[in-house]
Amino acid sequence: MAQYVPAFAGCSAPTILNHHEPALLAARGDSSSVGTLGLVRRHLEMRAWKRYERAVIRRVDAVVAFTERDRQAIESYQGGTPVVHIPFGTVPAERPLDPVGHSPPSLLFVGSFIHQPNVDAALRLAQDIFPLVQQQCPQAVLYIVGDRPPAQLRQAAGTGVIVTGYVPD
Repeated sequence: MAQYVPAFAGCSAPTILNHHEPALLAARGDSSSVGTLGLVRRHLEMRAWKRYERAVIRRVDAVVAFTERDRQAIESYQGGTPVVHIPFGTVPAERPLDPVGHSPPSLLFVGSFIHQPNVDAALRLAQDIFPLVQQQCPQAVLYIVGDRPPAQLRQAAGTGVIVTGYVPD
């Protein structure tokens, strides 16, 4: 969202950037560079990302980072902008989950349906995409979970499609 920061220049409200992953860390983790030319390209990309992120961060009032590692990377830019670590609501698993999963194979869509794009996405998944999945895997189940599903979404429930509405956890 950093690309939109200039649009808020002169705005009286505080500008807060939710920084999902510093590009500098993502570029460091890129293992696609091979050979001397690839290493030079990666080094130049890292410098460009660092310069861009530093410039953006200096234009906002605060930055939110979701991991301590990201917070430290952002603070290394030494711009003086406050960086706050607000962790995810759940702790991610240390190891990937079993990709085979449990029987029957299940897909989960979670969203608040007071947000129309979530309604549109869930409908497209249930009506257009999931039938293609069922052709390959007839026993598959799609769970659509979220508060206030509208009637059109509730009507999408059927064979293999379960619309739960609100769930406590």
